Amino acid sequence: MSRPALHHRIALVALLAGLPALVLALLHLRESLDSPILFWLAATGLLLLWLGGAWLLRSWLVYRLRTAANLATALRQGDLSIRARRGRRDGAYGSLIAELNALAGSLREQRLDELEAVELLRNVLGEIDVAVFAFDDLQRLRLLNDAAERLLGRTAATAMGLEAAELGLADCLEGEPERTLTLDLSLIHI
Repeated sequence: MSRPALHHRIALVALLAGLPALVLALLHLRESLDSPILFWLAATGLLLLWLGGAWLLRSWLVYRLRTAANLATALRQGDLSIRARRGRRDGAYGSLIAELNALAGSLREQRLDELEAVELLRNVLGEIDVAVFAFDDLQRLRLLNDAAERLLGRTAATAMGLEAAELGLADCLEGEPERTLTLDLSLIHI
């Protein structure tokens, strides 16, 4: 048997916590009110307040948990622009939101640093007259400079993401890292 969701368990605890007070209030009302109609009206009102309070607590908790989950999902998917409104820092929820916002800020800074480093690398590679290619683990082209574009006869936009074999450069990625390699440039697809 599976356990009920957290928000259902919290609502149940709230109902159980308020139950003794409700029973005492009903006993007191029964002794103090002579009219059965007034007693049942007051009892119905207390019962509705008790249920409404538990429902309100559950709704509040679900809203807060969904807010935190949505922020975490946005971060996981790479949307670093989203932030949650700051809660009170002294509470557990406020601390959670502050930490998620801090994580978003930290990830955003890392992404900006990476973009700046890549841009700097592109500028440096653009200034040298040696063809430079960078491939990922799947042997797909991720970076090339102007000299590499001229060698391939392709622009970066058309060459990016192509496999080394498609570009005629597969032999460059096989074997020992430090070696001299002679390429037949006529094999490079133009």
